[in-house]
Amino acid sequence: MSRRQHKRDNVHISVSAKFIASIVAILLSLPVVLIGLQGRGDLESFHNRILNEWPRFPLWEDPKKYFADAKLWIDDRVYPIIQLSVFRTELLLNVFDRPPQKRITIGKNGFIFLNGGTESTVFSIFEEVCINSHRESVAADLRDALATLQAYSKRSGIIFDVVMVPTLPTVYGDYLPESVPEKIRGACRERAAGRSPLIELSRNSAGRFCYPLLEMNAARGDEAFFPKANFHAYGMSMKVVRDAYLSARGLAIPTHERLEPGRFPAEILTMYRIVKNIPAYRFGNDAIHEYKGAAMVFAKRIKDLFRAPKIDTRILSCSTAPNGETVFMLSDSFGTNASEVFAGAFRRLLQATSNNMPDSQAPILLDRVKKMEHIDRVILLVEESNAGRIIDWARAFGDSAD
Repeated sequence: MSRRQHKRDNVHISVSAKFIASIVAILLSLPVVLIGLQGRGDLESFHNRILNEWPRFPLWEDPKKYFADAKLWIDDRVYPIIQLSVFRTELLLNVFDRPPQKRITIGKNGFIFLNGGTESTVFSIFEEVCINSHRESVAADLRDALATLQAYSKRSGIIFDVVMVPTLPTVYGDYLPESVPEKIRGACRERAAGRSPLIELSRNSAGRFCYPLLEMNAARGDEAFFPKANFHAYGMSMKVVRDAYLSARGLAIPTHERLEPGRFPAEILTMYRIVKNIPAYRFGNDAIHEYKGAAMVFAKRIKDLFRAPKIDTRILSCSTAPNGETVFMLSDSFGTNASEVFAGAFRRLLQATSNNMPDSQAPILLDRVKKMEHIDRVILLVEESNAGRIIDWARAFGDSAD
């Protein structure tokens, strides 16, 4: 081979090309190299689950599974996954008017609805709050549950009331877009028009069962009534719920309160780390005092009844309360906002969120509360898709010996 031919066969890489290749390699490795800049807590909050772990077995034991598990570990932590997700979501919402996930529905007039709990259960929340909870059979089961609770009340000397809170899709069902199946939209429109067997049950229960859909429908014209990108009722909407309950039960409504108009972060969008302020009312009552230390002690005393370590509890008192009772509120997540608003009506209120607690534990939980305080009244408060929880609680109280 000639010297000239040998030179043609060699590839010469210039110094500048090597430098550029090195820079590209470094840039491509940064998403993995910078994983440590993200806290585990932030990542688990972002994914809403526990992160995948690095494979704990040797590579040679099962190479295929090892690399598959390692990829899951990297996928959970690749940098900057959170920032890129927020940017993508903001782009979809603000530029293309599209939801960040299928479980989010963009409605008319700026409304944003949570339609399902996960991407695999799209429209399941709509089905529960607009259809399933309003079946005649459910109303019948709730009627039986009220009778069971009344019997337990006579044995225990504690008053039992049920408050079922309407949600955004039922109060504003006529704002759903055509992308929602007609069967669901039609049912939600029926609720927004004030038609449900639960209304009849509420009307005929002497306040022991309160489903204030008509009262909420009457107030919904206020732009800030039920924050239009919230899942949970807040501010004015929760006060309307409470006042409807107090009126139906013949209890006094507090007067030294205020609703302060403002703009607050949209709850549903905060799930995607997007801060967008929307009109809402903040509830205020200077006579309410919260005992955070006592609530922590309360949580410790009942933690063995729950499947998860985090338990939400509140203890509040109101020096100007028009009703001198001590109340225990057993609730779903709607109780977090409800507890402060309801506290203004009673001398003292203890609240526990029942998520992650088996329904059968409700009587045991109440017994623990009774050892802490004298309880005059129990309010079982849930949003409308949790009608089954009320039925199961009632069954548990009925099966228990006081």
